[in-house]
Amino acid sequence: MQRPNDLRNMRSYRLHGLSIESAIDLGLPEAAPAATARQDWVSIELGAVPRRLQRSLGSRVGFKIAQEEAIFNASGVARFHITGGQRVAVEPAVDSDPAAVCLFILGASIGVVLHQRGFFPLHGCALALDGKGLAFLGPSGRGKSTLAAAFSEAEYKILSDDRFALNRLGAGRYVVEPGLPIFRLRSLAVMKGQDLSAAYLAPDVDDKWSVPAAQLFSTDAVPLTSLFFLEWSNSKTTKIVRLDRFEALAFLRRDVWLNFFINTLGRESEFLAWAADLLNHVPAFVLRRPRDLAAMGDVIARVEDHVSNL
Repeated sequence: MQRPNDLRNMRSYRLHGLSIESAIDLGLPEAAPAATARQDWVSIELGAVPRRLQRSLGSRVGFKIAQEEAIFNASGVARFHITGGQRVAVEPAVDSDPAAVCLFILGASIGVVLHQRGFFPLHGCALALDGKGLAFLGPSGRGKSTLAAAFSEAEYKILSDDRFALNRLGAGRYVVEPGLPIFRLRSLAVMKGQDLSAAYLAPDVDDKWSVPAAQLFSTDAVPLTSLFFLEWSNSKTTKIVRLDRFEALAFLRRDVWLNFFINTLGRESEFLAWAADLLNHVPAFVLRRPRDLAAMGDVIARVEDHVSNL
């Protein structure tokens, strides 16, 4: 991969272990550009997006996918062309909301970048607890962001909200890379102790509040020590149950962010090898908890106690 030639008007960010040079202000804390020799940069540019791909492998709602490129259409907001895991061209719609454009860049577009670069980005939040990286995974509606916000209220550093990437450092050691330092919440009630003056809604994206909170997020990668798959409970108690590797594999396959890219790009065997190694070194659990904000203190206490006994 070659570095872009003209970075004079670019802004620099770090996200999911990637160096991002963007012609668009993404509303994130800027970071020093990576050294020229590094190969983890991504360029985000304004430009025309093609209507179709020459060698399409398939499509999903909003996506057209080929081996080294993809087109993503966020209706009424922008169209995106992601190529080679290193370039995102953005073509905003007329009168589109800049906040919505940025959220789709940082969400779906960067998710595609990670798949193209060989990662398996995960749909979940992650935090650091006594130097240990804990990941909480689940489909939309499982309360991942609410849980992350509650841990931040308990003064734990958050690594990422809603999605994150893992880097393998060898010998079965995986680290959680810091992700988007923004909480995405349906309700602000869990953040009653925080300054919410910067919170905003982008109706063209969804009905969630975006709460920028860089001060509550860690900028350092942390070793992953536990995976928790989130489930709701009909009881008033919180339970944590160990999964065998086969059960954990099924949950993990479900909770890959934009998981249809695995099949479309023919990466099933690669995923199985990656997942087997991950689950061979990192224990996985189901965390069942009640749908009640009042129970959040008990959830945090149960997780703390569980981690201390590992």
